[in-house]
Amino acid sequence: MMKNIALAVQMATGLALCFPIVAKSNTIPASLSPHLAKTTIHAQERAPDASAPVQTFLVRPAYLKASKDRIRKGDKELQKALQDLIVLADKALKSGPYSVTYKSKIPPSGDKHDYMSVGPYWWPDSTRSDGLPYIRKDGQVNPERFSIKDADYHGSLCRDVFRLSLAWYYTGNQRYSDSLFLLTNTNL
Repeated sequence: MMKNIALAVQMATGLALCFPIVAKSNTIPASLSPHLAKTTIHAQERAPDASAPVQTFLVRPAYLKASKDRIRKGDKELQKALQDLIVLADKALKSGPYSVTYKSKIPPSGDKHDYMSVGPYWWPDSTRSDGLPYIRKDGQVNPERFSIKDADYHGSLCRDVFRLSLAWYYTGNQRYSDSLFLLTNTNL
């Protein structure tokens, strides 16, 4: 069972648990992020409904419920896995927010809100004033690809959403759902 929990924790990429996530207040504390200090959250103030059916993908609701029941009954292996998850979720509380707008380079579309990545062997065309379209230089890695963090931010967001969702589900701790709300509602 411990391997199943570890595997579930590693399935962060692409996972979103569809729990009713709400914030305790409708303004973000300035201490959470200088980027979000003046952002207002328009959320209904209510506690997540524990009796509502859990809607997920990648992790079966029956598996989540069975694991939660075993933790409540004192299963030592799952309690240890939960403690490990809480350590990871607590780290996620200090991470983010993540936004594609944090990059300094503007994508070819001209909209900083667009996701951008640079293939390792693709370089600006030096014969064109705008450098577009990029050209392939086999074996020469374009260092520009390391300055655009959209893929890193996406991976980190997926990882943190997964960990915080599970931590909220298993503990009911509001701080995890508050952090989820902030991570998934970054409007920068």
